[in-house]
Amino acid sequence: MTMDSASSFITVGNAHWYISPKKKDVYYPSVTTILSAFPKGEGFSKYLTAQLNWESSQDILKEAGRRGTLVHKTTEMLEAGGVALRQGFTDQEWEMLVGFVDWYKSTQPLLVKMESSIVSDKHKTGGTIDRVYKIGDYQIILDIKTSGAIYDNYWAQVAAYAQMYEEKHKTTISHTAILRLTDKKKTRFEYVLHDRNEWKEDFKIFKATQQIWDYLNPNSKPKIVELPNELSLK
Repeated sequence: MTMDSASSFITVGNAHWYISPKKKDVYYPSVTTILSAFPKGEGFSKYLTAQLNWESSQDILKEAGRRGTLVHKTTEMLEAGGVALRQGFTDQEWEMLVGFVDWYKSTQPLLVKMESSIVSDKHKTGGTIDRVYKIGDYQIILDIKTSGAIYDNYWAQVAAYAQMYEEKHKTTISHTAILRLTDKKKTRFEYVLHDRNEWKEDFKIFKATQQIWDYLNPNSKPKIVELPNELSLK
């Protein structure tokens, strides 16, 4: 179990839990934890099944998570004015970052919020939004992905963020967006938008998935084990 005090969430195993902003000792499963109940596509299942064994499939998922985290953190650093150096990145990771820079320069987004945590007592979930941008007349919730495709559950994820963000900040999100960074395309990125009507429908899918998750995990809450931060035999 790990805890992130800045964003007020804890991680237990593969699940993330967000602390209620108003209710004491109440935790809600994250949007992505809830979406673990979303049906995985046939292609994803075939891909994992094709691996040598279960351990191999888990290693692939862990490596994908490491790569995604590294690319995400580097895009944040770049937007903060930093400079990324080629050394220390794989060819694939570097191409993804080139894709991000090319997308950014061509789109010229105005950053509103970065890595913004949001929790809703109403919807009983929370999450961390990659970016809130203004692009032209649009205010957009954007999620950065490094996956092999744009999967359907991504749209449910960003729609949940958009709904909670609108309700919290009394503003309008005109679009949700997925920016997929990839070394498999000439542009090195895939940028897709859903307009307001589309993301409102995506949010309905999120709520339906939440019902399934709640059914499969009745009265679920994180098991918090208090452990010392320092050990010594002295």
